Amino acid sequence: MNEAINNIIARRSIRKFKAEQVSNDLLKVVLEAGTYAPLGSFGEKASYKITAVNNKAKVEWVNGITNKALLNIKVDDSTNSRLLKPIERAKQGNAQFLLNAPVFVFITNDMYENAMADCSCVIENIMLAAASVGLGTCWINIFSRLNNCPEIRQMFNELDIPAEHKAFGCIALGYPDMEIPAPCPRAEGLWKIVV
Repeated sequence: MNEAINNIIARRSIRKFKAEQVSNDLLKVVLEAGTYAPLGSFGEKASYKITAVNNKAKVEWVNGITNKALLNIKVDDSTNSRLLKPIERAKQGNAQFLLNAPVFVFITNDMYENAMADCSCVIENIMLAAASVGLGTCWINIFSRLNNCPEIRQMFNELDIPAEHKAFGCIALGYPDMEIPAPCPRAEGLWKIVV
């Protein structure tokens, strides 16, 4: 197989990172690759935004605000069930929702019909580019459930994320501090060729 296909197959989610900061030059290469993702905006100007936090103290600030937002959610029958475990983790004290990664990347967009698909393609490009240069990544999806929390909206404002944008996905990124696992076998019947 060729190098691109090998990179796709070998990429794994990394949940443990070295403290070493990623250089801005290397990070720019990886983020720029994200901008070459296919989009469903039909030739219109891309509306997504990539916001990378490449500062340990700022990443810890984002994590702290995430904990605070979760602690302020009133749990009742209408609470998104996927938030219950993170809320419990936050109650236990300063949970690491960003996996102690040295870089945290928000991929946001306004609410048009193809926003999620566009952001997903951007995220995939960034993750594959990162893997190709020896960086690890993990898709962090909690912010898609916290978009309307006042603490998160204020944080987005401070990060210069447009007011009309919502997070469709985020990436913890850095140098892996774990052995990269081999890919597990894929289930049968996930694809077929019709002739």
